Amino acid sequence: MVGCQSVSWTYNEPTVWYEYTYNGAKFGKEAGLGTSYVTNGYITPEALEQIAPYLDAFSVDIKSFSEAFHREICGAKLVSVLEACLLAKQLGVHVEVVNLITLGRFKYNLILFYTV
Repeated sequence: MVGCQSVSWTYNEPTVWYEYTYNGAKFGKEAGLGTSYVTNGYITPEALEQIAPYLDAFSVDIKSFSEAFHREICGAKLVSVLEACLLAKQLGVHVEVVNLITLGRFKYNLILFYTV
């Protein structure tokens, strides 16, 4: 990997193919590479605790800061995503939160941008 400084799992949700990304992150760190997830943040605490030693950054795309929006549109719980962000930070992973703009649903967007 001449010139490669890092590896990132993005475009497809990395937690869907967790075993692959876990092994890749482990091998990447052993090779001296930086590693990052670009994720929807919906990951179990156990999986996050397992991969955290091999993950440098956790970039979370939060679609809205509304629990109702997350439940209805994303099929997930917002609180679980926020808890994953906090846990990642507690585990020493750099956390970046991106609040996406969802056209026609601005009521709950653009409320908050923060670094955990």
